[in-house]
Amino acid sequence: MLFWAQRVPISKVFSTALLHGHARIESSHSSPASTLWFIKVVCTLCIHHPQSLNFFDTDYFRESLNPFVAFGVVYHINNRLNNPDLAFSFFRYSRLSCNLLHLESTFNLLLRSLCRMGLHDSAKVVFEYMKADGFWPNSAVLDHVVSSFGNAGKFRVAEEILIAQAEICNEKGETVSSFVYNKFLCMLINRNRVDEAVLFFRGHILRLGSFCPDTHSFNIVMKGLCRVGKVATAFELFDVMRSFSCHPDLVTYNTLINGLCRVGQMDRAEELLREVKPQSGFSPDVVTYTSVISGYCRSGKMEEAAALFDEMINHGTRPNFVYF
Repeated sequence: MLFWAQRVPISKVFSTALLHGHARIESSHSSPASTLWFIKVVCTLCIHHPQSLNFFDTDYFRESLNPFVAFGVVYHINNRLNNPDLAFSFFRYSRLSCNLLHLESTFNLLLRSLCRMGLHDSAKVVFEYMKADGFWPNSAVLDHVVSSFGNAGKFRVAEEILIAQAEICNEKGETVSSFVYNKFLCMLINRNRVDEAVLFFRGHILRLGSFCPDTHSFNIVMKGLCRVGKVATAFELFDVMRSFSCHPDLVTYNTLINGLCRVGQMDRAEELLREVKPQSGFSPDVVTYTSVISGYCRSGKMEEAAALFDEMINHGTRPNFVYF
């Protein structure tokens, strides 16, 4: 009888693990059928005795268990029974009491599920075990974990995970996906944690070689700084971004121009507007112009606002309902 997990036979579940680069580890059982039977028995025992797994402390269990079988048990308990907490208990028991080295697929499966269920303390333990066993989450899993911790307000832990990933990537000559930490920076900014975002950006992203910030990284932090009126700090980042091979784009200029207008530095804002085309090779858009026009209006300088509006129209840039 096939042992099913979410309408998928366990044999196909095993194939999933194999596709992640894991070779089959033979158990002491003589046939695949007996291995599937053993997995089913283990799952049943876990379900009926979730408070204590000490009954697995037998020679038979130790001899029959291997990383591949453990993956099958964790997969079934987690996916079919929707019980990641119990799957984690079995995972931890087999690792600590049976000295089992789990498959990378098992770590990734648990990290995703525990985070999805809000079991972040257990997810942190899995991450620490994963690191100790020489495995590291791929970019997709890392993004899921960091985002989950951030959404739960556990920003410090999310930072620790990113830093740990960056350090091991640094040793291997690899890089952390900018998508992951850019998303984390956005999360900090959107939660009004601008100072934390700047500290993490300057203290780690700009210092560790495995973090390779892009223009979007700088834009995110500068936007946050301008939003809280720290335009001078935003310009400090603007002045160094080229040294990281990051070239300002129109979003960069629009962010800084809008920031200057918000703090009433209209002369400098228009000066930067004049620099956009000759410095960057692209033309100001409706956002660029309307930021300065709105700034002039707030300052009561209606003649300057009208003149700039006419210039915008003459350059072929049309206002829209969003900005007017």
